[in-house]
Amino acid sequence: MSSCCEQCGERLEIKVSGPSARYCSGKCRQRAYRRRCKQQLPARMRQLDRWTVADGKRPVTACGAPASSTDASTWGSYEQVSSRPHGIMLGGGIACIDLDHCINGRGQLAPWASEIINAAPGAVVERSMSGRGLHVFGLLPEAPGRRRGHAEVYSRARFIRTTENIYRPGRLVDLEPAVKKLNALARAGDIPT
Repeated sequence: MSSCCEQCGERLEIKVSGPSARYCSGKCRQRAYRRRCKQQLPARMRQLDRWTVADGKRPVTACGAPASSTDASTWGSYEQVSSRPHGIMLGGGIACIDLDHCINGRGQLAPWASEIINAAPGAVVERSMSGRGLHVFGLLPEAPGRRRGHAEVYSRARFIRTTENIYRPGRLVDLEPAVKKLNALARAGDIPT
């Protein structure tokens, strides 16, 4: 008689006495623990049916067909995509401030990025795929995307590849103060291009 490792699915022999093993190795036990402890994107965000699988930074359906940022029939639930690389379609109030090249090789945050993040207290912030950028998720009315040097604001018809590598835990908050700070920094020439 056998059961399976809760992490990788490998078959386990069931013991005659004592508790049954849940994992095939210490490595799988550690991975499962880290997965349970992993800080996540806010529940409000995960509950939306605006998720797709990601092929690099390109959105695709769970079946592998191209997904569209304007066609909700190509999106799904977080549960449908969470075991694979994935991202969210922005809109419906969900927005992202995308800060590129704001973390240097020593892991230090650029002052301009720090000012933008601090203007959105409580907002959830994750590292981007490169590890050198940040995504600030929150709430904004739908509007065309805006780019100001290494900072971009999206709140409509845009796919953002999420990493869930949380830089700062938080929730979905109003991003308007952060957008105002971003625009002021851009006008002053403080955001690199």
